[in-house]
Amino acid sequence: MSNRESKFQSKIIKEINKNYGICLKYNQDYKTKSGIPDLVAAINNKAVFIEVKTDDGDSSDIQDAQMERIKKRATKYVYKIAPRDYNYLISELDKIKRGE
Repeated sequence: MSNRESKFQSKIIKEINKNYGICLKYNQDYKTKSGIPDLVAAINNKAVFIEVKTDDGDSSDIQDAQMERIKKRATKYVYKIAPRDYNYLISELDKIKRGE
């Protein structure tokens, strides 16, 4: 992970923990499934998954497949976010917080 991506992840985590609910960083090891989004949050009794990228980064095929699997089986709140998408993410988190 690049330093820019790490800093952006930290910004999202801080924002969610301060204003929306709780956010945890997913740490992959040899016992866990590949492709799970970087961040998992609980907001207004909803599970939210966030894959964080840089503006010029892209997700892998396994990440895309896992995000689709999560959407189909667990929650519709699955996002792939780059810094250019930050305001969009905040507007989505506001909707979740309000129960929309």
